[in-house]
Amino acid sequence: MLKADKIGIALFGWVEALIGLVTIISLIEAMFLWGATKPLGVFLFVFLSSLVSLVLGIGILRYQLWARKVLMFFAGYIILTKMLIFLHLILLSPPFEVLIPSPAKNSVSLVYHIGVILFFNSEKIRLYFK
Repeated sequence: MLKADKIGIALFGWVEALIGLVTIISLIEAMFLWGATKPLGVFLFVFLSSLVSLVLGIGILRYQLWARKVLMFFAGYIILTKMLIFLHLILLSPPFEVLIPSPAKNSVSLVYHIGVILFFNSEKIRLYFK
Protein backbone atom coordinates (compact mmCIF):
# COMPACT_ATOMS: atom_id res chain seq x y z
CA MET A 1 0.00 0.00 0.00
CA LEU A 2 1.41 3.35 -1.02
CA LYS A 3 1.72 5.90 1.77
CA ALA A 4 -0.15 8.58 -0.24
CA ASP A 5 -3.04 6.17 -0.86
CA LYS A 6 -3.21 5.28 2.80
CA ILE A 7 -3.19 8.95 3.81
CA GLY A 8 -5.93 9.79 1.30
CA ILE A 9 -8.15 6.95 2.48
CA ALA A 10 -7.59 7.89 6.12
CA LEU A 11 -8.24 11.58 5.40
CA PHE A 12 -11.56 10.95 3.65
CA GLY A 13 -12.55 8.38 6.27
CA TRP A 14 -11.82 10.73 9.17
CA VAL A 15 -13.48 13.71 7.48
CA GLU A 16 -16.63 11.69 6.83
CA ALA A 17 -16.72 10.30 10.38
CA LEU A 18 -16.06 13.72 11.92
CA ILE A 19 -18.77 15.38 9.81
CA GLY A 20 -21.23 12.85 11.19
CA LEU A 21 -20.01 13.00 14.78
CA VAL A 22 -19.81 16.80 14.99
CA THR A 23 -23.27 17.18 13.46
CA ILE A 24 -24.80 14.67 15.90
CA ILE A 25 -23.15 16.40 18.87
CA SER A 26 -24.30 19.81 17.58
CA LEU A 27 -27.89 18.60 17.18
CA ILE A 28 -27.96 17.21 20.71
CA GLU A 29 -26.25 20.28 22.14
CA ALA A 30 -28.63 22.66 20.38
CA MET A 31 -31.63 20.69 21.55
CA PHE A 32 -30.66 20.25 25.21
CA LEU A 33 -28.50 23.28 25.98
CA TRP A 34 -30.05 25.98 23.81
CA GLY A 35 -33.57 24.65 23.58
CA ALA A 36 -33.40 24.90 19.80
CA THR A 37 -36.17 23.06 18.08
CA LYS A 38 -36.27 21.92 14.52
CA PRO A 39 -39.33 20.34 12.97
CA LEU A 40 -39.23 16.60 13.68
CA GLY A 41 -38.79 15.72 9.99
CA VAL A 42 -35.79 18.06 9.66
CA PHE A 43 -34.26 16.79 12.91
CA LEU A 44 -34.61 13.15 11.82
CA PHE A 45 -33.24 13.84 8.34
CA VAL A 46 -30.16 15.64 9.70
CA PHE A 47 -29.64 13.07 12.47
CA LEU A 48 -29.91 10.07 10.14
CA SER A 49 -27.70 11.72 7.51
CA SER A 50 -25.10 12.38 10.20
CA LEU A 51 -25.29 8.81 11.42
CA VAL A 52 -24.77 7.57 7.85
CA SER A 53 -21.69 9.82 7.51
CA LEU A 54 -20.27 8.53 10.79
CA VAL A 55 -20.80 4.88 9.82
CA LEU A 56 -19.41 5.43 6.30
CA GLY A 57 -16.32 7.12 7.71
CA ILE A 58 -15.67 4.18 10.02
CA GLY A 59 -16.26 1.77 7.12
CA ILE A 60 -13.79 3.66 4.93
CA LEU A 61 -11.18 3.59 7.70
CA ARG A 62 -11.67 -0.21 7.84
CA TYR A 63 -11.37 -0.57 4.03
CA GLN A 64 -14.89 -1.96 3.68
CA LEU A 65 -16.09 -2.35 0.08
CA TRP A 66 -19.70 -1.54 0.98
CA ALA A 67 -18.57 1.77 2.56
CA ARG A 68 -16.68 2.81 -0.58
CA LYS A 69 -19.66 2.02 -2.80
CA VAL A 70 -22.24 3.70 -0.56
CA LEU A 71 -20.01 6.75 -0.04
CA MET A 72 -19.62 7.15 -3.81
CA PHE A 73 -23.38 6.80 -4.29
CA PHE A 74 -24.14 9.46 -1.69
CA ALA A 75 -21.38 11.72 -3.04
CA GLY A 76 -22.98 11.52 -6.48
CA TYR A 77 -26.39 12.27 -4.98
CA ILE A 78 -25.00 15.27 -3.09
CA ILE A 79 -23.25 16.58 -6.22
CA LEU A 80 -26.54 16.39 -8.11
CA THR A 81 -28.39 18.08 -5.24
CA LYS A 82 -25.83 20.91 -4.96
CA MET A 83 -26.01 21.52 -8.71
CA LEU A 84 -29.81 21.79 -8.46
CA ILE A 85 -29.43 24.23 -5.56
CA PHE A 86 -26.98 26.38 -7.58
CA LEU A 87 -29.47 26.38 -10.48
CA HIS A 88 -32.22 27.44 -8.03
CA LEU A 89 -34.24 24.34 -8.88
CA ILE A 90 -34.17 23.29 -5.21
CA LEU A 91 -34.82 25.83 -2.47
CA LEU A 92 -34.12 24.87 1.14
CA SER A 93 -36.39 26.07 3.88
CA PRO A 94 -34.94 28.04 6.82
CA PRO A 95 -34.79 25.01 9.20
CA PHE A 96 -32.01 23.59 7.00
CA GLU A 97 -29.96 26.77 7.08
CA VAL A 98 -27.01 27.00 9.48
CA LEU A 99 -24.44 29.57 10.60
CA ILE A 100 -22.23 29.11 7.54
CA PRO A 101 -23.57 31.01 4.50
CA SER A 102 -25.23 28.61 2.07
CA PRO A 103 -23.18 29.50 -1.04
CA ALA A 104 -19.90 28.85 0.82
CA LYS A 105 -21.19 25.65 2.43
CA ASN A 106 -22.58 24.34 -0.85
CA SER A 107 -19.39 25.18 -2.77
CA VAL A 108 -17.16 23.39 -0.25
CA SER A 109 -19.52 20.42 -0.20
CA LEU A 110 -19.55 20.23 -4.00
CA VAL A 111 -15.74 20.29 -4.25
CA TYR A 112 -15.36 17.74 -1.42
CA HIS A 113 -17.82 15.29 -2.96
CA ILE A 114 -16.28 15.61 -6.42
CA GLY A 115 -12.98 14.77 -4.71
CA VAL A 116 -14.60 11.71 -3.10
CA ILE A 117 -15.81 10.45 -6.50
CA LEU A 118 -12.46 11.05 -8.21
CA PHE A 119 -10.38 9.54 -5.41
CA PHE A 120 -12.44 6.43 -4.66
CA ASN A 121 -13.16 5.70 -8.32
CA SER A 122 -9.48 5.45 -9.22
CA GLU A 123 -8.36 1.91 -10.00
CA LYS A 124 -5.50 1.86 -7.49
CA ILE A 125 -7.79 2.93 -4.61
CA ARG A 126 -10.53 0.47 -5.59
CA LEU A 127 -8.02 -2.37 -5.12
CA TYR A 128 -7.75 -1.66 -1.38
CA PHE A 129 -11.46 -2.30 -0.85
CA LYS A 130 -12.48 -5.93 -1.06
